[in-house]
Amino acid sequence: MFTWGMASMVFLSLAKLNPKRAEELYERVEKDILKQVEATREIATGLREQLFVQLEMLKNTNIPYGEIICIPGLFDPIAMSDKQYFTFSSLLLHPFSRGNIVSCSLLFKHR
Repeated sequence: MFTWGMASMVFLSLAKLNPKRAEELYERVEKDILKQVEATREIATGLREQLFVQLEMLKNTNIPYGEIICIPGLFDPIAMSDKQYFTFSSLLLHPFSRGNIVSCSLLFKHR
């Protein structure tokens, strides 16, 4: 199938999707960051600076914060072969996460 591939990609800032809700989110995130920095005086200088850089990126309407990808097809093993599918996928480009993942599995509890 020669047409199998990404059909289109759209990069958007939050303000482009919903300006009113984006402004509310900016204010809430800024309050949360200030509260975290105030509550944790031992927070690393690099982390503090990174949080404020990401906040400024979030507020800047020229920097995309999300991506929507349209793919002709379906990534599902139970898809019917006689049907045609089109998948919309959304991605967050600059999360505030530091990358920690904690997995609580029954498999590990029994060891």
